[in-house]
Amino acid sequence: MTRVCFSVPELSVYVPSGTAAVEDVAQQLRQAGFPFTPEDVARFRGRYGFDRVPVERSKRLGGMLAEACGPLLVRLRRQGRPVDRIVIVRTLDLSWHDEHALRELRDAPEIGDTPVFALSQHNCATVHFAMQAAGQLLHAGSAEGIVLVTADKAFHPALKRLPHSLLGDAACACYMTREAGPHRTFYLRSVFDAGMDAGLNSPPENVKWFQTTYHFAIRQLIRTALRECGLTVGDLRFIFGSNVNRTTWEEVASMLPCDIEMFYTDTIAKVGHLHGSDLWYNVHDAVLRGKLRRGDRYMTVSAGLGSFGCAVHQY
Repeated sequence: MTRVCFSVPELSVYVPSGTAAVEDVAQQLRQAGFPFTPEDVARFRGRYGFDRVPVERSKRLGGMLAEACGPLLVRLRRQGRPVDRIVIVRTLDLSWHDEHALRELRDAPEIGDTPVFALSQHNCATVHFAMQAAGQLLHAGSAEGIVLVTADKAFHPALKRLPHSLLGDAACACYMTREAGPHRTFYLRSVFDAGMDAGLNSPPENVKWFQTTYHFAIRQLIRTALRECGLTVGDLRFIFGSNVNRTTWEEVASMLPCDIEMFYTDTIAKVGHLHGSDLWYNVHDAVLRGKLRRGDRYMTVSAGLGSFGCAVHQY
C-alpha cells in the first residue's frame, strides 16, 4: 500500500471511430485459425455484456499516443504547467513498426528534453503500478508534474480476445500533479501473483488457480483499501473497474456485498476492455454524463492476468 497525494486536473481520451462487433472479431479469429464458436459469441454478448470494440485501422500506436497525448501537452504548455516526466503504460507486445511508439511526438516542442519511460509486464493492472511509481516521484519531490499515457493496439486478431474478455484499441493521457485539484488520489495498492508471470503461458495449474480465485482477490483488495482508508462501500459513488466483462463485477458485487450499480459497467457494451485505458476512460465518461460530480469519492480497480491494482480518489 502506498499513501500518496496527487490530483489529475487534465485528462485526454482517444478512442478510434472504427468498431468491430463481437461477430466480426469472431470471424477474424476463425480466419486466423483460432476458435470462436457461435456459443462463444452468444456468451460474450449475453453473460459478458459485450457488443462491439473500437478498432484503429489507420494509425500506428504512436499515432494513437499523439491523439491522446498531443492535445494534453499543448494545454499544459499554455497553462504554464510543468511536465517533468512522461510515463507510457502498455499491456500488449509491440509490432515491429511500433517499437518507438512516441515517434509521432518525438519532435514536438511540447516534449523537448522531457524524460520518457515505459512500464509494462503487469498486464492490464500496469496502470495502477505506473500511477504508484509516478505518485512516489511526485511525493519525493523528484517531479512537479507527470503525464501518464496508456495505449494499446492489437496488431493481430488473437490479441482481441482473452478467454472471458473482448479487447479494443484506445489511448488515454492524464496529468498528475501535487497541486490540489480534481481526481485527488490518496491511496494506491498493487498486488502481483508471481506464479502468473507469463500470463496465459504460465504453468496450467497456476492459470487454473488464478481463474478460479481472482474474484476473491479483487474482493480482498477492495475491502483492504476501504478498511485502510476508513471508508465503507457506501461512502463511494462508484467503483470503476477494468472492463473485463460484466459477469466479473456482478460476482464481486455479490461477494462484497453491494449493489451491482456501484460498479460502473456502462461502457462495456460499446467499447469492451481497453487494456490499461479502461479506468480513466470510464471516469471521463462518468464525468461527461454527469454521473460523477465534484466531491464524490470513488475507487478504481484494475485486473490483469496475475496482477491487480486499486486506488481511492475524490473528484
